[in-house]
Amino acid sequence: MLSILKKLGIDHEKKILDAKELTNVPEIMTPKKAVYDGNIFIGYTMSKALGQDYNTYDDNLSLKDRENLLHYIKRHLLLEDIVKRSNKENIVFPDLCTCDNIFINGDRISLIDYDGLQVKEHRVDTISTSLGEPSQYYKNRKYMTEDNLFTSELDKKSLIILFFLTTFNINLNKVGTKTMGQTITLDDIFYFIGLEDYDIMNKVWKIFNNEVSNEFLGDDLYRLYDNYQLKVLNQVANNQYIKKLIKK
Repeated sequence: MLSILKKLGIDHEKKILDAKELTNVPEIMTPKKAVYDGNIFIGYTMSKALGQDYNTYDDNLSLKDRENLLHYIKRHLLLEDIVKRSNKENIVFPDLCTCDNIFINGDRISLIDYDGLQVKEHRVDTISTSLGEPSQYYKNRKYMTEDNLFTSELDKKSLIILFFLTTFNINLNKVGTKTMGQTITLDDIFYFIGLEDYDIMNKVWKIFNNEVSNEFLGDDLYRLYDNYQLKVLNQVANNQYIKKLIKK
């Protein structure tokens, strides 16, 4: 597979050999050395990420934790800060929504899967399945350059999708799909979770419009905390909960 990708212009070996410690983004676990089987490149080593991956971390949350809106907001803003600093280093995260790659250790976050990052001119071959159908991003000038490199607009969209997934157990990629003969709209989702903050709603709307730039949710989320409580209404399956924002 690595040989095939190399012929297609995606050279994982060169990306690993070019990798340097990111002093401005120490949260990214960078490769320590390339690994070979004879003369054939097969992988790399890195330091062990501390804590738990986001999926495992979420599985172990108590009911009280799942209603702690402020903690969800703080974790999201930590990720936003990492992404902003990374974008300045010309790094994009096509697999940011893959929660196995996010490690949480107290109030610290580490990101693994360096080979899945788009670093400068080094293209990637996959994006997170949570971003929906990949074809919607290719040749889309909002999300991809003429050199077939993803833009930072993808990271802003990924962050919003991830916030809704982790905080509300809501998959925004369901917008536009049908259930029981009815098409799910963004307004349906806002109503379902009780969101009436129009500034935040507008930022979410932008990720579905290819004619406008995306935005970070940023400190608007603190206004969400000021005005709402997060409540678990029902458990529908193992670690799957129906949540709603209740106005204070």
